Amino acid sequence: MTVLKVSSHTSPSAAAGALANTIRDQGQAEIQVIGPKAVNQAIKAIAIARSYIASSGIDLVAVPSFVEVEIAGQEKTAIKLEVWPRNPLAEFAPSAAAEAAEALEEEAIPAFGLEPEGEREPEPEFEAPVEPEAGAELEGAGEEEPPAAPL
Repeated sequence: MTVLKVSSHTSPSAAAGALANTIRDQGQAEIQVIGPKAVNQAIKAIAIARSYIASSGIDLVAVPSFVEVEIAGQEKTAIKLEVWPRNPLAEFAPSAAAEAAEALEEEAIPAFGLEPEGEREPEPEFEAPVEPEAGAELEGAGEEEPPAAPL
């Protein structure tokens, strides 16, 4: 697997192009970064690369983890971002991916006790409370009000 190293000075667009090409060629990529500014540039590169390959029907997933690397004889902790397509089927057969997603949705509906759209029972209509007609006597209307309590 190709390891792309991104620094704080790396252009996100350039890294995105390299990432998109690596994903297209190899199906996955690994990005290594050290430091918060480099992480920022790498995340931007992943976001930009998503837009580069979206027209192919591919979305990307990035999974971060820590890795120990040796730089100039010193061990440092780096962040490794493994990047691969969310839906690898879309790369090879877009229609097969759509069929698989549709089948999963159909299977998921009964699992949650939901019914497909066409088979729902109609909900009962809401009935507003009926207001009394003008001039009609209300319950307790003939009763006198008790005297107010002194303050």
